[in-house]
Amino acid sequence: MGAVLVLFAVFDRRWAQSLLVGATAGVGMLAGFGAFAAVSPVISPLAAVVAAMLAGLGVDYGIHLVSRYESLRESGLDPRESASGAVRHVALPVTTNCATSIFGFASLWFARVPMLSDFARLSALGLAGCLLCTFTLLPALLVITDRRPAGRAAPARFAFVAGALARRPRRLALGSLGLLGALVALAAVQGGVPRLESDLTVLHPRPNPALEATDEVLARFAGSGEVIPVLIRAPAADLLPAAIDAVASLSGGACREAGVADVLGLHSLLPDPRTAPAVREVLAGVDLDAALRAFDRALEESPFEPAAYRGYRDLLADILRPDPPPGMAELLRHPGVAERLFPRSGAAAPTETVLLVRLGRALREREARTAVVGAMRAALGDHPGATIAALAAVSEELEAATRWDLPLAVLVSTALVLAWLAVVFRRAADVALALTPLVFATVATVAFLTASGQRLNPVSCIAIPLLVGIAVDSGVFLVSASRGVRGAGELARELRPTVHAVLLTSATTVTGFAALGAVHTPAIRSLGASAAFGVGVALVGALGLLVPLLLARAARGARGSDPAAPLG
Repeated sequence: MGAVLVLFAVFDRRWAQSLLVGATAGVGMLAGFGAFAAVSPVISPLAAVVAAMLAGLGVDYGIHLVSRYESLRESGLDPRESASGAVRHVALPVTTNCATSIFGFASLWFARVPMLSDFARLSALGLAGCLLCTFTLLPALLVITDRRPAGRAAPARFAFVAGALARRPRRLALGSLGLLGALVALAAVQGGVPRLESDLTVLHPRPNPALEATDEVLARFAGSGEVIPVLIRAPAADLLPAAIDAVASLSGGACREAGVADVLGLHSLLPDPRTAPAVREVLAGVDLDAALRAFDRALEESPFEPAAYRGYRDLLADILRPDPPPGMAELLRHPGVAERLFPRSGAAAPTETVLLVRLGRALREREARTAVVGAMRAALGDHPGATIAALAAVSEELEAATRWDLPLAVLVSTALVLAWLAVVFRRAADVALALTPLVFATVATVAFLTASGQRLNPVSCIAIPLLVGIAVDSGVFLVSASRGVRGAGELARELRPTVHAVLLTSATTVTGFAALGAVHTPAIRSLGASAAFGVGVALVGALGLLVPLLLARAARGARGSDPAAPLG
């Protein structure tokens, strides 16, 4: 919020209104967060940092209202008339901007990754709170605090930009298209589309002593390998056979080639009860006394001290004695061992146990992780009670969810935005023009990510569906201001407060996303950088491409048969 207030100082001479806009957005965000807390007392780390981003988005609505308010005050209206006129003028485009932004977040509501759905719901509630306060609290504060005489409003500092754009529209359009073409060409050299991040430890804060210690332990004590737990569930009578069968599958050639070095678990301590009768039948035919005498004779004839091998003699006697083999009951009599293999529920007949699959290398990169987890899943395909656990398996599921959720989120947000714009503008030409900054920003952002070699992770990939809802905002306001205007000169005058507001709102939104760069988690930092770049190039598309198109349409008087005045 501090950085946003600095932007107000750069863009505006109106400190009082700037503070009112910031306070209104703050109250709206608190209301949204309170509504979220009422239904969800637990918050994920990603949702916890959303306030920094919403500080840049939530003030946008107030900026547009204050910009129109000051324009009306400059024309001679009193504060009450200016406030009501500003609300009428910006009500539809501001509501549209809030709705499209919420649609961008709404596309993530049903994501299979809980932190993304929490982030989306909290963001949508925060924006809804900002919108409500913009139309209720902010106009009242403006009327109460404004004591200036009519006609004494300070003109918008960057209102001249509209006139500058009107003087060179063709050069601006060609320059913007040239920038987009250069990014697309660079992306084509790098493969055309960005790749997914293979090291999902970017989801953890840095520096991270726990990750560093894990790497050190694996390198020094585990032969650079990792351990993947496998949970085995089966009826109590079948648990040991199920574990033994799973070990046999995990010890196959495919798993060995993928990196499985060893499997530890219940099978290491107890024999297979299915083969016990046959083994006892074989042992029943062994002369135990003769075997022990042969063992003693071999020791006497050797240079070794027989007393040192007394324990081995006793073990041989236990092995050859055809007594019933040890089973689960005997193992449960040793709590120190049992608590490492069974749940600590104290059940007399446990139905769950764990196998530890030891690997020959670490699993940081996707290729190694996919190979091992894929081989283990294939090996355990016929074992319905076996479940692979640990970070490696979770990472694979997270990547799979990301590949499915990202295209779905983009489609949902795009469909919602298109439907809303169609209802608002009711003209295909206006809808297409309003989408110009969005299309420009989406293509430019994907091209930039590809050309720069940045990889998408489960957090940064949501920048694309978010842009669908956010990058269209400037297009909505510019198209709204152009409706009912004839002639490029009249349009340039009408665009003066709108262009000033678009510049400031884009700057605050970029600042809000850029603030995510202060967090310690690389994935969240990459989200902030990607979204900030996307909003920045959306501004280029709005001023460098959309404004020249609107000027050309106004110059031709191409407005169709709709005699409506500008929106509002």
